[in-house]
Amino acid sequence: MVKPTLPPPNACRQWYASYAGQEALAQLKFQVDQLSNDIFGYYALELGALVGTASLLSQSRISTKLSLSPQAQANPDIMATPNQLPLDFQSLDLVVAAHVLDESVQPHQVLRELERVLMPEGHCILIGFNPISWRGVLQRLPWKPKAAARYRHVLRVKDWLNVLGFEVLAIYTLKAKRHDNSNVKKTLWQRLKSSWQRVEQTYQLFSSPLYIIHAQKKVAHLTMITPKRPVLPRLQPNLVVNTRGHVNKANNGSKSFEP
Repeated sequence: MVKPTLPPPNACRQWYASYAGQEALAQLKFQVDQLSNDIFGYYALELGALVGTASLLSQSRISTKLSLSPQAQANPDIMATPNQLPLDFQSLDLVVAAHVLDESVQPHQVLRELERVLMPEGHCILIGFNPISWRGVLQRLPWKPKAAARYRHVLRVKDWLNVLGFEVLAIYTLKAKRHDNSNVKKTLWQRLKSSWQRVEQTYQLFSSPLYIIHAQKKVAHLTMITPKRPVLPRLQPNLVVNTRGHVNKANNGSKSFEP
């Protein structure tokens, strides 16, 4: 069995240049704009396959917006790989990462780097290909080795984020669009594909070629435990036993006797 290899660096760009990719990009940008518009802070970073193709931070209210890519033709602000971010610890308020897990052989390291550079309560928007969609199934066909990317299931990515201390606020999928040419005689393969698309419309997680995860970094706050003060015994007055066996309280330190 041949181990699937990662797609070439421009594979995502080529797909987004197609008709289906342009439709998905329009929905994707609308959803990310809605999310980023409600996030505040000082520094935001965009990285991944869409840098240089579409700006996903155009509607963000954060003043300083940076882009990162290992490819010079993307014209990024920072040229680096996602698994080794040249940024300080807890320096970003928002990170928008498109397909960084799909194109990496070290997805855990990429997520650890994103967690490292995010401020506490910082936001992370992850975009990836859905491996159980119609497109994801096609990528696993044996005669398509070049496109056999290691797509990560959205629930698996959610578990990874939870382990790193993120709280997954929401998971979004794109709405499936149905292209029905009922007047055209279809082959068996086309009929099967149309049937699958109708099923996909019922189950959006299977229909969407992309997923969007909105997560927030959570940091546990330590509660200081102060040492308990020792409980001192209560002061008792001096007791005096008289000749009859009764116990009387001493008055000002003097002994008390009964006749």
